[in-house]
Amino acid sequence: MKTSVNSFNGFLLRPIEKLFLSIKGEDFIKNWEGFAAFPYEDIAGHCTIGYGEKLHDGHCTLNDTKEYLDGISQSKASKRLAMSVGRSVTSVGKWLKGAWITQSMFDALVSLTFNTGGNQGNWQVYKRTASGQYRDAAFQFLDINLAYNPATKKKEASAGLTKRRIAEKEMYLYASYSKP
Repeated sequence: MKTSVNSFNGFLLRPIEKLFLSIKGEDFIKNWEGFAAFPYEDIAGHCTIGYGEKLHDGHCTLNDTKEYLDGISQSKASKRLAMSVGRSVTSVGKWLKGAWITQSMFDALVSLTFNTGGNQGNWQVYKRTASGQYRDAAFQFLDINLAYNPATKKKEASAGLTKRRIAEKEMYLYASYSKP
């Protein structure tokens, strides 16, 4: 939906179909995900490598260790991240078809989508962005901070996710690309 205003907080609104993840957006994701050359288990207990690339659900196995015996290079991890993030870019574009947003809004939404696995198109942050309720949408980031705890088998608030959501909210509103 095109709004009658061509900017938000001093930043140009553009049709979502014209936006791609910026270099600053990619660097933001890399900084928050961190790099791991060898398989590890993420906060939810899933086997992960590189820049937050989930290899599969559940714990890392002996096969994972064997497959990545020499690790993964940052260059290869960056290429794999680009493919994974590409799916998030596509999802955000689909969910916000016809919307006008800023580059930093797009980057923040791609970061959120990548970090959460890309199946949340019905969340209020996307709905409010699509309808031009940008300030309301930004504060919706703060409600998306739960992670599955394998020990308790429950979703619980995560301090790390809370910090990242605050950073994504600031990016969305003010084009502030902070590091962890």
